[in-house]
Amino acid sequence: SIFTLSMSAFLGLPQTLVKARETGVLQAFRVAGIPSWSMPLSAIVISLLHIMIVACIIMLTAPFIFSAALPSNIALHLFGVTLIALASEALGVLLACFVKKQSTLTLAGQCLFLPTVMLSGIMFPADILPKPMRMLGEVLPASQGMRLISDGILQTTPLLVLIAITVLAFGASMVMFRRINMKI
Repeated sequence: SIFTLSMSAFLGLPQTLVKARETGVLQAFRVAGIPSWSMPLSAIVISLLHIMIVACIIMLTAPFIFSAALPSNIALHLFGVTLIALASEALGVLLACFVKKQSTLTLAGQCLFLPTVMLSGIMFPADILPKPMRMLGEVLPASQGMRLISDGILQTTPLLVLIAITVLAFGASMVMFRRINMKI
């Protein structure tokens, strides 16, 4: 689930926003009087809906396909996936603010996605990484999310880190989208 939502947040969501800016959709929003923050907010809501559908499919089919156990607390698991998705999507929206062209965005998105996959413990245990790489991985939503949903209990530190990432990245992206909108 975390792999899927990271891919969606860092490789899919920013593409939508940059394409909308390139094709003049953001300018049309401005002319129509629609607030600039509504575009990234609507993209996040749509992406979150898709991610949650995929997460539910993965959660329900994993016991049959991979002989994996269902989470002990399904509501907590889905809450954790939602928090991880929101934090990752907020970073994806912030990435879309910094990159102006879709061709450049693919490379920039990979620069967020690959460290997320390699340093968070998704592909292999993060404990085997050297200490500097583990510390770098700690700032990524997927690392905190792995801690949050792996144990089946709600831990305070990962929860607070994910909320902080979401609020800071989304707040910064809203400010940047207003600036981008003023330049159009």
